[in-house]
Amino acid sequence: MILQSSYEELRRISEARGGNQSNLSAQILKEFAIPLPPLASQQVIVAEIEAEQAVIAANRDLITRFEKKIQATLARVWDEDPEAEKS
Repeated sequence: MILQSSYEELRRISEARGGNQSNLSAQILKEFAIPLPPLASQQVIVAEIEAEQAVIAANRDLITRFEKKIQATLARVWDEDPEAEKS
């Protein structure tokens, strides 16, 4: 988003380096200052992402547990040994 909004400035820098064709190199991008939010805002963002990741991990655990319960129930209904199918 930042690079997209700064396209014209990046293009100007690239063209100022001379040559017949613009060249947006890694070096130009390294020199380009990308604004960062204040540290407190960054910490809030990280905390929110970590909280979401914890929810995702918990949901994955639930999915695994329910898949096992479903398999056990199906095995019981069909009178099968769920461990025998894994072999």
